[in-house]
Amino acid sequence: MTLPGALGEFFQDSLGRDCLVAIEGAEKRGKTFVLSELAYQGVLARKRVAYFQCGDLSERQIKMR
Repeated sequence: MTLPGALGEFFQDSLGRDCLVAIEGAEKRGKTFVLSELAYQGVLARKRVAYFQCGDLSERQIKMR
């Protein structure tokens, strides 16, 4: 899977079968947005996507994002 723009440049060939990607960073820096975008792009590419979210958000808040 390739992503457009700077995000695609950052990940390059790291996204693919048998790849594990972890995102770490300070609070309120866009980590959830990036992970949601990765999952969305995977679905658009007709790939099977598993999205696990652990943290402070409720199910309703996750769906709103």
